[in-house]
Amino acid sequence: MCNVCSEENQWLADKFTEALGEFDEILTGNFYITIMHHDAHVDLINEDEENDPVFHNLIPWKSVVFPIFLSDNADCYTAFMDQRRIGYAATFDRLSVTDQGDSSYKLFRDYDGFIDINGNPLPSTNDSPGWSEEKYPIIPKENFSGFSEEAIFKQRMGDVMVFDACQVHASCQLPGSNPHWMKNGMNIQFYKTVT
Repeated sequence: MCNVCSEENQWLADKFTEALGEFDEILTGNFYITIMHHDAHVDLINEDEENDPVFHNLIPWKSVVFPIFLSDNADCYTAFMDQRRIGYAATFDRLSVTDQGDSSYKLFRDYDGFIDINGNPLPSTNDSPGWSEEKYPIIPKENFSGFSEEAIFKQRMGDVMVFDACQVHASCQLPGSNPHWMKNGMNIQFYKTVT
C-alpha cells in the first residue's frame, strides 16, 4: 500500500483530488518493468486481498499509470477496451495460451460479466473488431473475441494514463512501430469507500 495521503505528501494528495475527485486514503499499486506485451487483463484486488480487513467497504475506482522509463526509440501502446469487469484481478485467455502459474491474477477462460462504461451488459464474444496479428502479437483472434477498443494511447514519459480500475486493457503494437522495447512505470490504484 502507498501513503499518498500522508502529511508530507499532502501536496500530491491535493493534486490527485483535483484531478479525480474524492477517494479513500487506502491506495495500492506497483512498479513494473517489462520487455514483453501483456495480455488483456484488469488490475484489481485479488481474492486473498479481498479477505484482508483493509479492503472491506472499498471498491477499486481508478488506475493511474505513470510511465517512468522507455528504451530508446520505444513505441509502446496500451489499448483500453470498451469492456469493464467487476471482480478480481484477471487475465483473459479462453485458448489456454498461458497458465499464469506465478500470478495472483485469476485466469478467465470464459469472458462472462462484461459491462460498458454505463454498467450495461456486453456480450462475451464478438467478431474481434480492431484485431490483427500485427497489432496484438500475443493475443490470438479467438482470445480477443469479446473485446472492442475504446482508445489506444502511446506511452510517453511525463504523461499519465487514468482509466477505470475495472477496464480491460492490453498491450498493442501499431503498424510500422518499433516492436523491441523495455518499459517500466508505476501504477496506483485508487478506491472509493462504500457504506
